[in-house]
Amino acid sequence: MQDSYQNKIKAIRYQYIDRKKKRKGDMFVAQWLNLKIAVAQSNSARNIRKIEKELNDFYRQPDLHALLSENSKIAKKAIFNEIKDSATVYQQACAEDSNYASKLFGLMKMKEDEVANKAGNEVYNQVVRSLLLMSDSFWRNQMIVAIHLAYQEVFGKNAFKADLFFEEIDEYNEFEKIIEKTIKEQGVI
Repeated sequence: MQDSYQNKIKAIRYQYIDRKKKRKGDMFVAQWLNLKIAVAQSNSARNIRKIEKELNDFYRQPDLHALLSENSKIAKKAIFNEIKDSATVYQQACAEDSNYASKLFGLMKMKEDEVANKAGNEVYNQVVRSLLLMSDSFWRNQMIVAIHLAYQEVFGKNAFKADLFFEEIDEYNEFEKIIEKTIKEQGVI
């Protein structure tokens, strides 16, 4: 039954962006990129609400809503698997991109720990922080857990601990609660 849901979620994830050329795009990775770009431009409350509305619209699309109505637990697990995989794809792209891993207008290649620090800063100070400002929802919590796990997995020994990126202890405590809640209560892993 899990495989059936996983296949349905994959069909939602990989949608045609150009039917004539039969090209599909990864709609889950697109959500990460849209979030990252929007937050990099402005971290204002107004912009966070706009991003949250866009993410809500994406995760409330009729096909996903039908799967969640049918069997919420299995559907949430299948959705998490795709969110986590897309977060891993996003983090791998950061780790492997020569432009991302360079400084001084591409003249100097960054060391592995510098790239991990740059990615960690984006993950925790931009992506996670903006998600924490959004209303509590299953997709928000799954996105927080997924990007955290993907960063730790992709950057491995060079990955920095999450607590190093949080300036406020309350924010870090909320992050930890979401990680625990999502992993244990929802059984996504």
